[in-house]
Amino acid sequence: MIPRVIQWFKPAPHRTRLKEDEIARQYPRCRWQIFESAFIAYATFYLVRNNFAPVSKEIGAALLYDKVMIGNILAGTAIAYGIGKLVMGYFADRSDSRKYIAVGMLMTACFNFLFSGTTSYHSQLVLWTLNGFVQGMGYGPCARGLSHWYSVKERGTIFGVWNTAHCIGGGAAGYLAAACAQYWGWRSAFYVPGAIALLCSIYLFWRMRDTPQSEGLPPVEEYKNDWPPEEKEKHEKELTFREIFLQYILPNKMLWLLAFANIFVYIARYAMVDWGPTYLKEVKGASLMSGGFSTLVIEFSGASGMILMGWFSDKIGGRRARLSALAMIPLVPAFLGLIFSGSLLLAPRDIQASDRLLAEIRFGTNAVDQFVWSQIPDSSRQELIKAAPNSTAQQFALTGGLNAALKNEMFYDPSRFAGVKLREQTQDLLSKKLKAANLTYRNRLLLEDAFPDMLRQSRFTPARLLWLNLVLFGVIGFFVYTPVTFSGVVALDLTSKKAQATAAGFVGLFGYVGGRVIQGLGLGWVAQNYGWDAGLYAVIGCILMGIALLAFLWNVRPRG
Repeated sequence: MIPRVIQWFKPAPHRTRLKEDEIARQYPRCRWQIFESAFIAYATFYLVRNNFAPVSKEIGAALLYDKVMIGNILAGTAIAYGIGKLVMGYFADRSDSRKYIAVGMLMTACFNFLFSGTTSYHSQLVLWTLNGFVQGMGYGPCARGLSHWYSVKERGTIFGVWNTAHCIGGGAAGYLAAACAQYWGWRSAFYVPGAIALLCSIYLFWRMRDTPQSEGLPPVEEYKNDWPPEEKEKHEKELTFREIFLQYILPNKMLWLLAFANIFVYIARYAMVDWGPTYLKEVKGASLMSGGFSTLVIEFSGASGMILMGWFSDKIGGRRARLSALAMIPLVPAFLGLIFSGSLLLAPRDIQASDRLLAEIRFGTNAVDQFVWSQIPDSSRQELIKAAPNSTAQQFALTGGLNAALKNEMFYDPSRFAGVKLREQTQDLLSKKLKAANLTYRNRLLLEDAFPDMLRQSRFTPARLLWLNLVLFGVIGFFVYTPVTFSGVVALDLTSKKAQATAAGFVGLFGYVGGRVIQGLGLGWVAQNYGWDAGLYAVIGCILMGIALLAFLWNVRPRG
């Protein structure tokens, strides 16, 4: 049975070459057909992988999962996808792209259906991990197809445009998942994308093709007269396992360096893709739909960045690692902007005299003091009593306690604030019926008015704060996807089109198993224990490490 399955997946056999006039007519049509199939496939794979993060908070609320449990699911998926990208990439290099990608799409659709049908944490952890593994069947056949149908001098542009598929798919996944969860519950965030993937599987089996030779056409190097010099005589030779790993992958020092750099690139990439919606909802007061929209902003701005940088890399002779290093530099001020733009909720730096503020709300006799202390959770009160004066522990406990009070719909009472001098902007909000972020904002203003010399004033309204942060998300998306896109293309530049999926899988293994696991588990843990600001500072440190490693690849160009 197994040998029969392996035979079924083997690369499509070469057909008798067509006549020259037929070649001239068929080649452009087939090139477009391959690109279109790869684009639709890659976008759809993201629909059924990026649909978890946008609704992770809703799943956690429904099934009582904390941030660590959510982080475990994200990490399990990342590990499995990293391993799957290498393992499945190797098999993609030795398989018919049409059959391979259609089966992969069918399997990921099934895992989405199964995931939404259970409420067991361990079952969901296993199912979403398996989904991550079969998702590794997506990149390989797409990259194999493009590297066989597009030549060396077209790589930057064509891979840049193709990679916008994961921006479109990833961005649509966030918005689609959020919309489905809002109207039909969190399960529909997996049923609907799964149904789309099922239809796409059928389409790909009909539309996708393997190599030009399987269609009776010459190799693309001959068609475009664009030969890698050291491979002109053997560019169509299928490689063995030994040749792929012992000749092209493991001895390649530059590929190893790219792989380690990819760890930090993926930390920067997924920091806001995975946690962005949750971050905006928890810190900036965004709604479910606004949080989901942030993923759309990242992915769509990333698409424009990839097209521009891909085209530009071809114009400068394929120095894609150099562009990757330069593109990561603007990420530092963008993440700093997220930190220093502030929040509707309080951060430790917003409390200017924590010891004095704690004494006033704990021992004060007016109505505001007594109410605020009564709204602080018992766990935070115990921490406040034990913490040393003006210590970091005291600031974090006080911040958490006050934020719990700010979310109370009954925070404002006319008699309670009768003795407090309210600003005009605070008074303007008292007569309005508010909810969600606007309610929190009003309560923040009331608290600032009650303790004017102890709390830093909020600088933004909810709408202005959200738009500013979405702009920063756009900057992150525009630049971070340049090194993400080029990691696979540089891997191809350093190896061979017959080992491309394996090389990209090797680099991706480091990115996902190293980078995304560190980000998935680490950022969630740091945010839960030390706050989101600390988590974002850690991401900035990783970005600087990525820049340093990519700088060592400054002069890398395509082989030959």
